Amino acid sequence: MQAATAHNLPGIQADCGGLMTCGTCHVLVREPHASQLPPPHADELAMLDFTATPRQPHSRLSCQITRTPALDGLTVDLPATQYQCLVAQVFPVSKALASCMMSLQMRLILQTPVPSLTHADSNRLMQPNTGLQMILEIADIRIHPGQQAAFEEAIQRAIATVASTAKGFEGFKVNKGIESPERYVLQIFWTTLEDHTAGFRQGPLFPQWRAIVGPFFAVPPVVEHFELVAKSD
Repeated sequence: MQAATAHNLPGIQADCGGLMTCGTCHVLVREPHASQLPPPHADELAMLDFTATPRQPHSRLSCQITRTPALDGLTVDLPATQYQCLVAQVFPVSKALASCMMSLQMRLILQTPVPSLTHADSNRLMQPNTGLQMILEIADIRIHPGQQAAFEEAIQRAIATVASTAKGFEGFKVNKGIESPERYVLQIFWTTLEDHTAGFRQGPLFPQWRAIVGPFFAVPPVVEHFELVAKSD
């Protein structure tokens, strides 16, 4: 994942920077390398259930694939989008997959990933990102009982038609409570804090957003912002 994002390869967004909290580095690993990878652990399997393109037998999060000599020549297929794929709500899953997938040949060159990079540069690119970090907005939402289905449709529509058009919007995820089925956690990634607090909240898009999702709120959402402190290798 780090090498792909460093060289701006299309199709791998990696919004969370490798924290395994966004599912936007989803890839489909081709054989023979798919069988050579260590099996995904429980956390990766759980995140794969939330990817925009439905999970497949060889689905993996590229942030969990560690470069080794055995993986030289690894080839993957990438989704056309790493964000919520609304096509699946209109077409059968098989057709959605056909329209959402594209092929990308991706070779992992061990000594010189690109001719202009030294071996030291290559190793540095595979380390956790220490550059600019995106801002994570987390909104704790409680809705009125019995309105889950309508709210889930509304919040996806609000993201697709309003929030995703805002400057600095980088991606989102919505989780539903198990013990508290009227509770939802919305995560939105922003390029900067000001993109949300000023550009979105104080701009013309916010009233449109609230008009769609606001009627469902049982209490005002609790919204906070977070920046990355540490992540797994």
